[in-house]
Amino acid sequence: MKLSELTKYQNITIQCHDNPDPDAIASGFALYRYFSSHRCNVRLIYSGRYKITKVNLTMMIEMFRIPIEYCVSDFGTCDLLITTDCQYRSGNVRFFPAPTVAVIDHHQFCGIDVDYSYIQSNVGSCCTLVWQLFRNEGIDINKDPLCATALYYGLYCDTNQFSELYHPLDRDMRDALAFDQAALVRLSNSNLSLSELSIAAQAMNDFTFDSDLRLALVQVQPCDPNILGLISDFLIQVDRVDICIAFNETYTGYKLSIRSCIKETKASELAEYITEDVGYGGGHKNKAGGFISKDEYSAQYGQMRMMQFLRSKLMKYSGECTILRAGIDKMSTENTKRYRKKRIPIGVVFCKDFVTNNTPLLVRTLEGDIDINANAETCIMVGIQGEITPISYAKFKETYDMCNAKSHVSSEYRPTIKNLRSGESFDLVQHIRSCVSKGTEYVYVKPISNSVKIFTLWDANNYVRGVEGDYIAVRENDLSDFYIIEKNLFARTYELAE
Repeated sequence: MKLSELTKYQNITIQCHDNPDPDAIASGFALYRYFSSHRCNVRLIYSGRYKITKVNLTMMIEMFRIPIEYCVSDFGTCDLLITTDCQYRSGNVRFFPAPTVAVIDHHQFCGIDVDYSYIQSNVGSCCTLVWQLFRNEGIDINKDPLCATALYYGLYCDTNQFSELYHPLDRDMRDALAFDQAALVRLSNSNLSLSELSIAAQAMNDFTFDSDLRLALVQVQPCDPNILGLISDFLIQVDRVDICIAFNETYTGYKLSIRSCIKETKASELAEYITEDVGYGGGHKNKAGGFISKDEYSAQYGQMRMMQFLRSKLMKYSGECTILRAGIDKMSTENTKRYRKKRIPIGVVFCKDFVTNNTPLLVRTLEGDIDINANAETCIMVGIQGEITPISYAKFKETYDMCNAKSHVSSEYRPTIKNLRSGESFDLVQHIRSCVSKGTEYVYVKPISNSVKIFTLWDANNYVRGVEGDYIAVRENDLSDFYIIEKNLFARTYELAE
């Protein structure tokens, strides 16, 4: 769906979900500005049991001059109805009949088809999708400072102050928007009401602690996502707590806020593990969040209490994993087979194109952000699915040959490089050169039967996790250097040695 396709409709109504939050209001406001600039007659509305009274929302509406209307019955008529941060006929938005409907939403598809839709459930906010739609039209949203700041605040709130960024597009928008810092400070310091302070205080008294897992669990009354984050931020500071999960029930599911203070457990990975097949989750190494759909959950787990489900998932996650540290531990070659890399074109990026010495780089991929302290001798290998591995130039020369063949990198998201010193960003794909393995480096390989976390030689602080079906490879000339090969890559990239 493109926004320009919708400008043919003269009378447009944009509807936020009932009792709207900053993400719904900001995304609706940006759309309002867009269609108004194309000479459409536009209304921005919301419904629900109550009018907006929350301080940060009323302040946001006044600060950005947002013409949002409270509408219960006097809907009127329109040529096109656009629902933002919600889906037409779903339970959290009042139904208004319309001849043509468009949906822009970052929640799971509710099953109701409409005329136009842009739904992507793995991004952190609806604002991200609106920003992407603007970008697809070649529009620089920063030329409209009110819109840019509103979109920034919508993402800020829906991702618990950026601690629960699920997708690289969220991070791209956060980095690209030129927002009003003073406005954000005012809004972010008006988030907590006295009633929400009471909710947080009650949750602090009611948490459950598992001494074996060093886990704190707490169910919180319905509240804004920021309150969940506040509670989990507080609990993770307790000396005996390594992991904590705060959750509450919403109309359509359960919102989770997850924290970890140990490098052996990434909060982002834990969020993905818990919500697998029942929702979505992600974030950062230490802070993450997720959502579990009630429909998906009840179909798979019936009437199991959420507290019991979360504890059982944590027990399974903790009990099934082996931790290995390259350079310290040594792998046995028993029950392994000898393989080598196939001579297929892959990509290499030479950091000398971007840096000189000791330059901090951020490589943004679909799997997350990778921080590299790079110099002119650093190379970034780009696999056939866009997977990223930093190596030294000496190791590259020893292992690979340059070639003229084109490397085919398939990825949902094009990796980017950002020079954290200069602020410059580069599309990694545009700087990829092709190379092939010399075929002289051999590894011993065996399939993984249980989950394994490996701290690699190039990053001793962040592990790579392999699950059943993946493979673990150890270099023939160094049994303390090992890594994970994903199951869908193994047959495509490795061959049995003669």
